[in-house]
Amino acid sequence: MQRVGRVEPGIGDFRITDDTLKSAGRVLCGIRHRYLPNPSLSTLSGGGVQITWTNGKSAVEISVLPDDDVALAVLVNDTLAKAVELRPSDYDQMNQCLADLVGL
Repeated sequence: MQRVGRVEPGIGDFRITDDTLKSAGRVLCGIRHRYLPNPSLSTLSGGGVQITWTNGKSAVEISVLPDDDVALAVLVNDTLAKAVELRPSDYDQMNQCLADLVGL
């Protein structure tokens, strides 16, 4: 993930902080399902990272921001179906969204 956070001149500050990487690591460690499609990683302006899983028509996006905020969004046919802020106590909700994505 550290390679994703390189500075992209002219677009903004996309450097990912160590704290953000640690938070993203905690989120990823909270995932119970191991049979998920490989996620895509992208940087967010201000030093955050977005982790996205897709299955063709649906997507689960988790945004980890430098201030320790974590947000989950579920999109169906590119339309927002659900958006919540995640705390570690909400990881069951995250795991349910990911299970729904892959049909578990």
